[in-house]
Order: sequence, then C-alpha cells, then structure tokens
Amino acid sequence: MDIVSPSVHVLTHNQMDRIHADSLEILSTTGIRVDSKRAREYFTACSCKIEGGTQVYIEKELVQWALETAPSAIDIYNRSGEHRFTIGAVSEKSGNLENQARFGIGVTNLYYQDPITDKTSPFSIKDMETAVLLGNTLDQFDVISTPGIARDLAPETADLFSSLTMMANTSKPLVLLVSEYRCFEAVLDMIANIHSNANLHSKADFHSKADFHSKADFHSKADFYKNANGHSDLKDKPFVIPYFNPITPLVLNEETANKMIITIQRGLPFIYNNYGMSGATAPITPGGTLALLNAELLAGIVFSQLVQEGSPVIAGTLPAGFDMKNMRSVYTPHTMLLNLACAEMMHYYSIPHSGSSGSSTGWGPDLLAAGTFWMNHLTSSMGKVGLAPFVGGNFDSMVFSPAAVVYADEVIRLSRIFSRGFSIDSENIDLFEIKNIGSAGNYLAALSTGKRFREFRFESNIWPAYTLEQWIEKQSPTADALLREYSLQLLNNPVVPEDREELLEKGKLFISKVLKSENY
Repeated sequence: MDIVSPSVHVLTHNQMDRIHADSLEILSTTGIRVDSKRAREYFTACSCKIEGGTQVYIEKELVQWALETAPSAIDIYNRSGEHRFTIGAVSEKSGNLENQARFGIGVTNLYYQDPITDKTSPFSIKDMETAVLLGNTLDQFDVISTPGIARDLAPETADLFSSLTMMANTSKPLVLLVSEYRCFEAVLDMIANIHSNANLHSKADFHSKADFHSKADFHSKADFYKNANGHSDLKDKPFVIPYFNPITPLVLNEETANKMIITIQRGLPFIYNNYGMSGATAPITPGGTLALLNAELLAGIVFSQLVQEGSPVIAGTLPAGFDMKNMRSVYTPHTMLLNLACAEMMHYYSIPHSGSSGSSTGWGPDLLAAGTFWMNHLTSSMGKVGLAPFVGGNFDSMVFSPAAVVYADEVIRLSRIFSRGFSIDSENIDLFEIKNIGSAGNYLAALSTGKRFREFRFESNIWPAYTLEQWIEKQSPTADALLREYSLQLLNNPVVPEDREELLEKGKLFISKVLKSENY
C-alpha cells in the first residue's frame, strides 16, 4: 500500500554524527565514575584506563564494538508466553519494519489520587492492585510499570508483595522497579518460580517443592523452579523488564551496576534510562544535555556488553528542566525535543529505546496534564520513540492519578490513529466510483461507504457525541465530570486475570519461605 503517514524528525544525520563524536570525546577524556568493584573489573579486563581507583575512560573502539554486539530488537511477551510487541528494528517474529511507540503506566509514586475528588493519600498495596488492574483493563497500554511504592508495608518486604501484586493482576508485560536492593534477586526468583510452576498438578506438589528451611536449601529449590515445565528463568519469552538508572552526571553507581549484572546473567532484557535536569545535573543548554546524557547511555551499553555479549538492553533518557525558583524538575518543549532526539540517537545506533512518558505536570486529570500528554504521546507516536513506560503521575511524579491514566489512554488511541496515516492506493482512490457518482452526488449509499464506514468511526468511550440539544438535556455535563465518572466505572469493573488468586497464594507462600530463610 502507498501509505501517507506523518512523522517527526529532530536531528539530521550530520547532527547525529556530531552528538556521537561529542559523546565519545566525553567518555574518552572526562570518563565516568564507576562505584562498583565488580563493574570496574569488567572495564579493567578490556584494558580501559582507570584513574583514582574509580574513574573509567572508554575509547571509541570499545563503544563501536558494544553497539555492534547489542541486539537491535527485543521481542516482549505477556505472562502467557504470547508475543506482544517488539522494541527496536526488524524482528523475525513480528516482521515490523518500523518501531511503534509503546506505552505503560507508572511509576513509583508516593501518593494515590482519588479519581472523583482528587484527594491524595499515601500509596498503599491496595492502590497497587487498583492501578495494575486499571492498566490491565485499558487497551492502549502495552506494559505495566511499578505504579507506586506501597507505604503501608515495611520497606524490606514492600517490593516482594508489590511485585507479586503486579504479576497476579495483569497478564501484560511488566517493567519492574525494585527500590530495596536486597529484594531484587528475591523478586526475580519469586516471579520465575511462580511462573515456572503455574501448571503444577496439585497444591501439594507446590507446597512440597516450596518447602525449604535455609538459604542453601532456598537456592537449591530455586533451581527446580527455574527448570520446571520447560521454562528457562524467564529469558526465552521475557515478560519482565527490570528498570535501572545511573546517576547523572557520569556515574555508574554500585547498586545499578550490580543489578545490571544480576539481570544480564539471567538473560533478561532491561531498561537503562538516565534522568538529567538541565541546569542542575546536566548542562543548561539542550545540546549540552543531549551530548552528556548520550555519553552516559553509551557507557551503560558498553558495560552491558562487557558483562555478556549480546545482552538485550533498552536505553534512553528522561530529560527534564530544573525550575530554580521552585526547586523542582519540569517538562518543557525543549525536554520533549530532547526525548525525541535521544530516540533518534538510539535509532542511529540500532539500540531499542525507552524515553519520557509526558507525566508529572498535572494536578489531576486537568488541562496541565492534557497539554503534556498530547505533546508527548503524539510526537512519540510520530517519532522514533520505542517505549514510554511511565504514564499517570502528577505533581512531579509524586501522585498516581487513575483518571489521568484513563485520559492518557484516549490520547494514545487518537495519537496512534493519527500516526498511522492513510492510503492513497488505487483501492482507496476509487476513480470509477467517483466518476459513477459524478457531480452533485453523494456517497451515503456508495459501496465503499457501506463496506468501510466502521473504519472511520472514532467515538470516544469517555465522551458521547452530544449535539447541543442533547448536552443541554443532560444538564450540561462537563468533560471533566464525564472523564471522572468513566474512570470510576473502570475501577469498579476491571478486567481481572483468571489465575489471580492462584498466583497470589503461591506468591505469598514463596515470600513467607524467603523471609524465613537464613541471612535474608
């Protein structure tokens, strides 16, 4: 088909060459601080220069090798093992020639916002369930990212119960943020073990296999789970994507590096996103910010390939400005341009991309949030953005707003329709039909209209297509009120996975055993 489709391009090829060259200069002359001894050993093994014990300098030849080694596309599955989408270039399974932007809800908010009143309360494990079920229900969201931090649970166990709640309440892929470092491996073990044993024939079989009494016994049992029913520790059909941040500017911190090593050794894809605030942690100019953040991403890609050649990494930036008057981060038109520019740099490198989701500016499902949603989601759909995993936060990503998520779902739907464009092939420009109907005719009864009119109906599930008379008859409802009412309907009638209770039971049993094991 001859498709007419809109697109956004920020950088020319020469400009991408310039950013790449400047990034290489940063890595070879300024370098990065690597806090993890384990990580430094990988750089030492490939003869990188290290000064002061922690400052690592990376030469362009090593960067080029890493870019050639890292996969250019990553296939992502749901919990049932069905292929859902591909991040990156051509995939053997998907056959996609172009990347399509994917969206997810989240991320790690501290408060929950009532969809009707906008009143906020500390984010709880119940709010986690509500948020995940909402994301599972809304069609336009491709992944569920950790929506918040369960503040009604002890920090040393919150990640375990939160991750279990996520897994049990959706079949969609998960972007996983684990705050407590010592929970990280246990969370991955739990998900792998529950997933591997989803088809055990009896509860007694599960209980006997889960009956461990010590740390050594725990790891022995973990081997059973990882190999049960043909599953290979989630790596064959990954539906879990751990998420990591380095520290800007130019620090690969110990916790991030060690989590990356654990993830890479398990064969899982992961997201490596940096977060820079222009004028605070990054240069005040957009160009300086882009060069610095791009250098950090290249360093992370190099490290991932040093740990294991061919490690699947999804890289990108979460660029922001810094409001010196109010001492907070802000999204601006420039940061949106930086998001698109970073996506183009990753496309230039053939590296799958993850970037900004346009959240955090709103006070609720309001005009503030709407403007940023439209700017981000439409340009992401038209540009090279691969994954935008963090939709739904207000007040600088402090508050999870279900109603904002519902509104964003509608924005994504319309943005995707817009970005798909239309065809001008001979079937779509039916000259015979035009000639047959002629001047002053109409197309209401045309064969093409009867055949295809449903393709061009774009009614919203949120807002009815009222005429003025109908609107007045309905007591002149506001668009805001209808959005909130629809959001509440979805929250009260979510799509619940059939195996939720089974997974919760198995997960809670697993967690209880982990917490009783030695040295946890």
